[in-house]
Amino acid sequence: MFSSAVSARMFCDLAWAPDDVALGEDGLVVSDPDTGGSIPQLPWARLEAQAIHDTFYPHALHLGRTDDGRLSPGGEGTVEQVRAWLQSGSGAITHLACHGAVQPGKGDEPTSYLVLEGGRKLAAEDLVAALTAERGRRLGLAVLAACSSGVTGRGYDEAYSIGTALLASGTRSVVSALWEVPDSATSVLMFMFHHFLRKLPAADALHAAQLWMLRPDRKIPDSMPADLRERIGDPTDETAWAGFVHAGR
Repeated sequence: MFSSAVSARMFCDLAWAPDDVALGEDGLVVSDPDTGGSIPQLPWARLEAQAIHDTFYPHALHLGRTDDGRLSPGGEGTVEQVRAWLQSGSGAITHLACHGAVQPGKGDEPTSYLVLEGGRKLAAEDLVAALTAERGRRLGLAVLAACSSGVTGRGYDEAYSIGTALLASGTRSVVSALWEVPDSATSVLMFMFHHFLRKLPAADALHAAQLWMLRPDRKIPDSMPADLRERIGDPTDETAWAGFVHAGR
């Protein structure tokens, strides 16, 4: 499993950062906020996020919609709610199961962003501002289960994406997607990543989850909900696992 950094300076900053951001059972989980019909819903992302929240992070703030499509008790998943958590919320992990987008832009136009409640955009620049504020979060891990969250619309490489914006703001590890990933096929991978994260570092946990997806004789953990078990597909289908990469430490 390869992990990457977009510059030598970022690589050194991450390597030298103190290893004092411990993961626990709290944090932030965002689950397919209602975009007002501007883009398709993500029913399997809701199931994925609900399962990850309930199984691994029961004390995390859950924003967006539950697996049955109802409003989460934590809130709608607005830009303001996510920004507020990044600035002063509890926990060192966030899992964002929502729409991501990347588009060419000029000047100050947002090019890489998440789509949250009401179709509003949370751009990479907004993440930097929130995390570098006076009381910004110290994140150990950000999981961007969102399309193209590791791709930039500014320039010709991956130097400024949602994922690298988080790394530049001090997040220790980021999992992001290099292209438009299918809603249902990746939900199992995301669950298995958090399953292996109980015992492995983030890069190794992603590697283990991807290898698990490839094995025809894979053992399904008892903690996986029945609805997710039904989504375990053909081990030769690379769309279910190949789009996600790790960056950081």
